[in-house]
Amino acid sequence: NAALSKAFAGAGSLLYYDNGVVNAFLNPSPRTVVPHISIFAAKERTFSGGKMVINGIRLPVNRKGQVVVNFSRQAKYYDRHQRLGTAVQQARVGQHIKNIEEGDTVLILPEMFTGSTDFKFTPLGIMPGGVILASMINSVLTGSWLHPLPGRELLVLALGLLGIFWGRYMKSLRYWGGGIGLTASMA
Repeated sequence: NAALSKAFAGAGSLLYYDNGVVNAFLNPSPRTVVPHISIFAAKERTFSGGKMVINGIRLPVNRKGQVVVNFSRQAKYYDRHQRLGTAVQQARVGQHIKNIEEGDTVLILPEMFTGSTDFKFTPLGIMPGGVILASMINSVLTGSWLHPLPGRELLVLALGLLGIFWGRYMKSLRYWGGGIGLTASMA
């Protein structure tokens, strides 16, 4: 089918690491580059100054060329999902498909409904792989990316020194109480 072949033209790869990052590109050979599959949801994809620009926003990658996933709440996707069979039946008879408007990007996740989906460790707990892909596509479509902190090594060093200074000059109870209180206030 010509329509299906166009829909899958240029399909990318999905490689998620359990530490919350994905490879923006895979380089399986010196002459081949495979982009992350979520990048194909963008209306505009270009290279400028050696950097990938998606819908006018430079793709924020770390030193290893990985993108930090901006995880969305799982409920956001579960509230809007539906069975593919039902949507196809509605489309065949010309009915409006719930939650889909003309021009929307639709993500079809066959494994999510077969019981064989993959589950991945994320900084927010265990999530289905489809939610990770949906979070990446959400970032592509909305432009809401997580950016690596500039100078994070210096920040870690400064906070480590602050912790040493604080621990040295505080009594044990105040040190641990303050540490627990500070951690609780950040959660």
